[in-house]
Parts: sequence; C-alpha cells; structure tokens
Amino acid sequence: MPDGNIYSLPTFYDPDFKSVVIGSELWINKKFLSALGMKEPTTTEEFYQYLKAVKTGDPNGNGKNDEIPYAASGVGGLLDQLKGSWGLGNRGNTHPRVDMDPDTGKLRFIPADPKYKELLQYVNRLYKENLFIPEILTIKGNEVLAKGKDGLYGSFMYTNADTFGDHKDDYTGANALTGPGGERLFSRARSPLVDAGAFAITSSNKYPEATMRWADYFYSEEGSTMFFMGIKDKSYVVKPDGSVDYTDEYKADPEFGKKYVTWAGGYYPAMLTAKTFKGGESSPANLEAAKKIEPYYPEEVWPPFTYTQDEVARFTSLETDISAYVEEMTTKFVTGDAPFSEWDNYVATLKKMGLDDYMDIYNQAYERYKKE
Repeated sequence: MPDGNIYSLPTFYDPDFKSVVIGSELWINKKFLSALGMKEPTTTEEFYQYLKAVKTGDPNGNGKNDEIPYAASGVGGLLDQLKGSWGLGNRGNTHPRVDMDPDTGKLRFIPADPKYKELLQYVNRLYKENLFIPEILTIKGNEVLAKGKDGLYGSFMYTNADTFGDHKDDYTGANALTGPGGERLFSRARSPLVDAGAFAITSSNKYPEATMRWADYFYSEEGSTMFFMGIKDKSYVVKPDGSVDYTDEYKADPEFGKKYVTWAGGYYPAMLTAKTFKGGESSPANLEAAKKIEPYYPEEVWPPFTYTQDEVARFTSLETDISAYVEEMTTKFVTGDAPFSEWDNYVATLKKMGLDDYMDIYNQAYERYKKE
C-alpha cells in the first residue's frame, strides 16, 4: 500500500496461463459458420455481417427464425471485448475506463473519447437491428446459460459452452477483431493480480503468525494442488505425464468431491497455475482460444492501483457518481434513448461531475505504480 505496509494477500494467476487470466471469452458458433458458408470473423464488419446472417439465414436448418445472433447478460462484456478494435483499452481491462492515450502519453478516460462514441455507434447498430438476445439488458447470466442449451446462439460471452449439453462443442473462441481504422487489440486482458485483497487478518486474530503460515501454503505447488484438486487418488489422479486431473467419481458427481476439494470459486489466497487448476478455463477449447488471442495482447497490462487514505474518500465518491452516469448514458446511447447528438453534452456533464479531479487522483496512483 502507499504507506509501505501490507494489509492483505492476493489472488494471483500465473501470467503464462492466459486462458484463466482472460476468463470469459467471446464464442462463435462454428456450425453456423459452416452452414452459412462464412469464415470466422476477423473484423468488426465481418462480425456484424455474421450476426445478420445468423438472424436471417436459418443456419440451424429448422425452417424457423429462432436463432439468436448474440447472447449475454448486458452489453458491458461486448463493449470491453470491442474497445481494442478502436484502439481503446490498451492497458487491459483491470482499469476498464482508463488507459494511455498514445498521442499524448497521458492517461485517457475512455468513455469520453471520440473513439468510444464510434464504438457505441457500432453497438447501437447491432441493437437496432435486433442482433442481440431480446432481453439483453435485463436477463441474468444463469438464464443466458439455460437458453443456450437449445443451440440457438450464434455467439455469446461466457467462460465456455460446457453447460450447453449436446451443443457444447459447437463453438470456437473468437479472436480480437480489427476495427474500421485498422486497430486490433485484445482490450479485455486482465492483470494476473486479480484481487489484491483476497485474504486479510483482523486485529482480533490471536495467532497471526500461524495464520500466515497456513495461508502461505496455498501459494506453493503442493498447497495449490490441494486447494484446487483436493486429495490424491480421492478427487484427483496424477497422470503418467505428471499432469493432474479430477477422478471419474468427481467428474460424475461434483458433490462427491466436496469433502476433498476446498476450492468453491471466487477469490482466495492462492497462486493459480495450469498445472494445479483444471476448471473450465483449462479446457482444450479455452486454451486454443487464448492462443489465438495472445498475439493481440497489450504490451502492458496494469494491475490494480493503490490510493492513499486522503485520496480514497474523494476518489470513491467521484468514481461512484461518474461510473453510474457513464453506465446510464452508455445504455441510452446503445438503445437509442439518447441520440448521439447529445454526445458533447454528455462529455460536458462528466467534466461538471469532477472528471478532471478524478483523473488527477488516478494519475497520482499511476505515478506510484510506475515507481513500484
């Protein structure tokens, strides 16, 4: 922290384990591509044309107009995915609204940039042409997964399609798309430092040294294996090549492994590696998708920044108000409830809300990060 002290332990992902660092991905229905005679989209325009073809071309061949071109809960994931096609998000998605302006070398507030307006205009076109699941702004994630079992999605945003039953192998991970200006970047890249505050000890802990020894164990390979995989020959086995995998009993009935496997999702004090973690992100499809994306990863991905005690109150207040307004207006621009002729008023309102102060505090935190 800025005062030189350590107050918590992090969740940390192996930087080379790109599929888990990426997390959720954009997936394209390769069976639909084949039926439509189309290649996998490599540009935003090709993605648009593919979504249109899914809507009108009956790629599942049932004679009904029941295909859903794109499905997700909300449009935020797609916006984060596509920012890089407009050269935005060049420091990754741990800071989804701030990156580095390549022209000035200064921090940039992405939602106020003219290129973000162009991105919103693109997504507005998809929305107006009904290329999204109809209830995209209100549907919950579990509902998206449930509907996906019918095999009607042309594309969707999630970890993978493993919950889609017979249709789980229909999808391939999308690559970063080239935008109208020729820019191509995977802007949804996350920092391997996923959560700086995954574990903390309160002042009432009577045995801090012992607690820290216990927590430290989970950062080792042995501890990580136990945390994520459980007990050898009970919930996991070691294969001849030295890799580990869950037992058939565990795969058939995850309830069986609950008495052996500590990991329950979320964040935790541990180092997650490809060798010791066999969740959905380690599937062959996820690994292949990450391999496609890796050439377009940002050269630098910022981790979370830290703020001084004096900065926190002001920064939190500004961030709460500014973020709420950005989300509100982003939705309105996407749906057309706010015309793009209001863009300048939107940017002016951000200024009135204290955007300059917000960016000043952000810059101070960035400068500290550079010195670490």
